[in-house]
Amino acid sequence: EVFGNTANAELTDPGPYELCYASTLTLTAATGGAFYVWYPGQVFGPELTVDTAGTYLLVVSNAAGCKDSLFVEVIALPEYEPIIVLDDIFCVGEPININVVGDGSITWYADQEQTQVIWVGTPLWLGPAVNDTTVWVEQVVGSCSSGLIEWNVDVDPVPQAPIIVGDTVVCSGSTLLLTTQEQDEVVYTWYGPDGQTFL
Repeated sequence: EVFGNTANAELTDPGPYELCYASTLTLTAATGGAFYVWYPGQVFGPELTVDTAGTYLLVVSNAAGCKDSLFVEVIALPEYEPIIVLDDIFCVGEPININVVGDGSITWYADQEQTQVIWVGTPLWLGPAVNDTTVWVEQVVGSCSSGLIEWNVDVDPVPQAPIIVGDTVVCSGSTLLLTTQEQDEVVYTWYGPDGQTFL
């Protein structure tokens, strides 16, 4: 008995197949086959996720055992500096300036649906700090995207000025003891007359 070869090795995306730096790429075979195998590695199934450039082979079989194959070339795009957000904590009243480093275009959004663009570039200025807030940022380098990154900005209250308790007059050679009332989540640093620091 002779069967017509109805197996068809195709991908849902016609390409090109470009792998972004420090990322992965998923290759998806078109539907219609009964069995799918990817090489190298002999991975079964209609999808293959790769993190390395090179040539991959897709073999598709139909229910009658007829086969078709397709070579897929995955190209690695040049390396670039990924986005790093540098600022996330501010005190009430101070200006919120969020700086980032990274290549390509940096776009800031007020919502995760990306309908409200706040600013393009760096730094992002949001005015005087009042309350905690959240912004979203995306880096685009050529055809590569970082995806949407959620960035939470913490706004902390300004601590009260410390009230220092202790002697204002001390004899030469004696020990001077100064104290102040503790505040939650506040660290005090003392500075001496010669530039010394004490925690």
